Amino acid sequence: MGFVISTIGGAVGLWVSAWLIPGIDVTQGTSTLSTVMIFLLLGAIFTLLNKLVRPVIKLVSLPLYLLTLGLFSLVVNAMIIGLTGWVTSHLEWGMTVSGFWPAVGAGLITAIISSLVITVLRTFDPKN
Repeated sequence: MGFVISTIGGAVGLWVSAWLIPGIDVTQGTSTLSTVMIFLLLGAIFTLLNKLVRPVIKLVSLPLYLLTLGLFSLVVNAMIIGLTGWVTSHLEWGMTVSGFWPAVGAGLITAIISSLVITVLRTFDPKN
């Protein structure tokens, strides 16, 4: 259930980021349902990258985390957003990231929104 909740949170965060930041573009579907499915697929890929790649990046960049007192996490979020864009840009329903600063903004917005959505959804989870 945790992966599904994280996927929904990531999808909502990516949707808000694509809506607010001009450098983040997501292919829109032909209908509302197809657009929702595109964002859910993007959220699933974003969640997978967060679960698989983020720990490796955090381990390699541990000195930068310590040196910047944790602010380097913004750069790591931008890397994960950029990697999600790179992975999905080769698909017909992908996301494109036009540069570093849009990725930083999208990483910040996605982290805030997805954590809020995940917190709300976990309150409805019967296991918690």
